[in-house]
Parts: sequence; structure tokens; C-alpha cells
Amino acid sequence: KVVLIVWVVSLVFFITRFILALIFYTIENFWKKKGAGDDNATTVLLLYTLVKIIVWVIAFLILLDNMGVKISGFIAGVGIGGIAIAFASQAILGDIFNYFTIFLDKPFEIGDFIVVDEHRGHVEFIGLKTTRIKSINGEQLVFSNTDLTNSRVRNFKRMTERRIVFTFGVPHQTPVKTIKKIVELVTEIID
Repeated sequence: KVVLIVWVVSLVFFITRFILALIFYTIENFWKKKGAGDDNATTVLLLYTLVKIIVWVIAFLILLDNMGVKISGFIAGVGIGGIAIAFASQAILGDIFNYFTIFLDKPFEIGDFIVVDEHRGHVEFIGLKTTRIKSINGEQLVFSNTDLTNSRVRNFKRMTERRIVFTFGVPHQTPVKTIKKIVELVTEIID
């Protein structure tokens, strides 16, 4: 029986290590394709930690089940407790999931000039719960990540060209010859 237990523990341990290595390899290749740099190291470390915890907990539960321990009641209790915790921390969990949405989709990055509704400024910090923007007036605007993913964000850093409409007027009494001359002058200035 001892040999069987040691064999099952070893098997679960090495399979778990293999699965983690496979997951980490996939994540690293994904980051390389996305071009994620050192500025996202904290997020990658957090993601690795979350994946490790989830995989090891599942492996431990499988190990207990294989050793004959009845874990169905434990899993049901954890499931009910998890639902209660999820309802209690719904806003926080939503902001954290939206952080990963911002991190993976990259609608904006630190240093980008963005406009959200009537607010505009440079992105200073993207955190797990909030994103901080320094406005043109100098004040710091703090948005929850959920607000940003639910809003229309205009990112001006990614514009390749900008079109600006200039309007000017001339009096109604201006002769046609002068208006034609104005058109020629404006065309010449723009060219």
C-alpha cells in the first residue's frame, strides 16, 4: 500500500509539473508574439502564480480522490463558498478581469494620450483595479478598469495622420475676384 501511495503521489507530482511547464511555455510564446516587454513583468508573474495555485489545487484534489478520501462534500462546500465570495466581491473581480482584458488586448498603454467621454490625458498607471490618467489641466483622473472597458476610449497615440478642420469667413460684400484669389492663396499655403 505504501508503494502504491508513493507511486500515485509521484505520478500526480510529475504530471502536474509537466502540465505547468506546458502552460508556461504556451504563455511565454504568447507574450513573445504579442511583444510584451519588461513593463508587464508583474502581470506575467501574477498570472504564473494564479496558474500554479489553480493547477496544484486540482492536482491535490485528484491525489486525495485517488487515495480514497471523499472530496465531493468538500468540493460542494468550496463551490458554495466560492459563489458567496464571488457575489460579495463582484466589482473587484470585475475590475481584475477587465485589467487582464486591458493587458491582453492593449487598447492603450502607459504614456498614450486617450480620451474617455469628456476626460482626456496621458495614461500614467494601469493597475489591477484602477487606471490613472494625468489630464491636460494637471489633475489625476482615476478610472476603474470596468469603466474603461465599458467606455469608448479614443487613443490618439495610434493615429497615423490627423485631420483638422479650419474655418474662416469673409464678408458677404467681398468681390468674386477676391474670393478666387483667397482660394488660390489658401491652396498655395496648404501645398
